[in-house]
Amino acid sequence: MVQGLSLLNSIIPSNLSASLEGLTGPQQLFAMLGALFVFLYGMSVGKTRALISLLAIYVAFELTNLFPYLNQLIKIIPWQIEPYMLQTILFLTLYLLIFIILNKSSLQNRLSSGEISFWQVLLISVLQIGLLAATVASFAPAKVTKEMLRQFYPFFATQTALFLWSVGSLAILPIFIKGKRRKTGPVPLSK
Repeated sequence: MVQGLSLLNSIIPSNLSASLEGLTGPQQLFAMLGALFVFLYGMSVGKTRALISLLAIYVAFELTNLFPYLNQLIKIIPWQIEPYMLQTILFLTLYLLIFIILNKSSLQNRLSSGEISFWQVLLISVLQIGLLAATVASFAPAKVTKEMLRQFYPFFATQTALFLWSVGSLAILPIFIKGKRRKTGPVPLSK
């Protein structure tokens, strides 16, 4: 137990409380609006679509990282664009396409079994939005994300943050995907 706590303390940024205490008036308002957005998003989307969205993030991230034609695409596009911006656009496009495909598939029926509580919907929404933010931030250079995220940089824009959001999302998936298990027994032979 003590080893687990020391491991957790080594993983979580040491400046966590300093990051949150450094929030000033407008930043506090932004943080509260962000929390309200997560709450409202979770309530409106629900468990099934949130889980499908989580899976779509993983697939889109992997396909974006495997996409071999990024340099050729940059040369074809008539306007000047930074490679990380094109990669972000590619990721978001793939994410939306995969989300639509999975939402129309039979996977939706598998994930929709069972009821969950308000807190579970809120948890899955926080993990989904956190993973999406960390994934998008992973494409941008550190200089850009540090300037944009400021105190929130350690929570979304580092490799450790991306890893923790990914593992956290994967760790809770079995809790939500569990369906009713059928009791299996011997299959009667027909006469």
